Amino acid sequence: LNELRQELAEAVGAVVTTLDTTTPTTPATPLVVFNALGWERTDIVDVAVELEGLSPQPTCLTVVDPDGQEVPSQWQRHGDTWRGCFVGHLPSLGFALFDLRAGGAPAAPPSCPLTAGESFLENERLRVEIDRHGDIASIVDKRDARELLAAPIGLEILDNFSARFPSWEIRWEDTSRPARARLAGPFQAAVVERGAARVALTIERSVEGSRFAQTISLAAGAAGDHVVIDTAIDWRTDGALLKMVFPLATSAERALFDQGVGVAHRPVATAGLYEVPAHQWAALREGADFTGAGAAIANDCKYGWDHAAAGTLRLTLLHTPRIGRRFRYQAKQDFGHHEVRVAIAPIRAGDSLAGTVRLAERINQPLRAFVPPASPAARTDSAASPRSFSFLALRQQEVGVQALKP
Repeated sequence: LNELRQELAEAVGAVVTTLDTTTPTTPATPLVVFNALGWERTDIVDVAVELEGLSPQPTCLTVVDPDGQEVPSQWQRHGDTWRGCFVGHLPSLGFALFDLRAGGAPAAPPSCPLTAGESFLENERLRVEIDRHGDIASIVDKRDARELLAAPIGLEILDNFSARFPSWEIRWEDTSRPARARLAGPFQAAVVERGAARVALTIERSVEGSRFAQTISLAAGAAGDHVVIDTAIDWRTDGALLKMVFPLATSAERALFDQGVGVAHRPVATAGLYEVPAHQWAALREGADFTGAGAAIANDCKYGWDHAAAGTLRLTLLHTPRIGRRFRYQAKQDFGHHEVRVAIAPIRAGDSLAGTVRLAERINQPLRAFVPPASPAARTDSAASPRSFSFLALRQQEVGVQALKP
């Protein structure tokens, strides 16, 4: 992973040499942001930068886009390091230069209100409510006045036994029985972000020796069309299968599962077909032709699902089976620290499936920011040295870019 990060940094560096990285007279740090996807997008950009040698150190930072317009941002200072995020619009499969400026007071645009409390989050598009157990109990799509959930999203522990193939076997006998435990209260909740670009709250709980911290967040503007759930798990539970359960208001006898370059339609689980694979997303939509309203769930690192009931999808997170003596060296499988990102978004009736595909791509390919060396003087040829660059653009949502080579 470190080698791949270095390859990406060097590739970005090669492109940056063609861009105008000059900064205005106001002290500023240039940020080059990379969009790895083949279509224009507006998303959150997470940044950590060191601003050494500034005297005095600024009390606030603002971010300006390639057109000179300030964008929603928020920052916290830790010594010389500033950590924060902003909402950026990026060209397809391309780069854009933003200026990080010292001073000013970033403010949320009136058209994109963000609010948060210990039991709710809200932006222009969505409202999320937390119940007394610490679960997401409601997600309302304000645009269509539609509730996405039939019951709270939860984390459940199922019995998990395998005498034959403990590394990979998940048994129908275990997944078809009621959960033995569900993550619930008491819990600690705290608003950890309340800014112009994003609001977030963290909920901490424990069950059966394992600890969980879930950070739920909403972004501003066009970046805020989905709810993000970041789950950090310190796993120490024996003989257990951990699933995230999504009881959706949409009911469908067949669910949609991502197969990379295709889509599988899977029925409600039976003993002959229950735990099924998916790459980056699963969805439920109304209608036999899958064109009705519904909800999509994307994630960044888990691939086992089951369609437990007509309105329920479950994502398998961890697998620590109870095993016989022959495989006792595997008894602590999956013990340790895990981090999983999940996003849930509404699907409108008539929407193309491409929107769901793109949601998953956004979760798996976040916008990445780099600090290039600033140019010592202004460029004289602005056409030859632009502040953004795109390798290509797609005309149709049903086409995707998998690779680009010289």
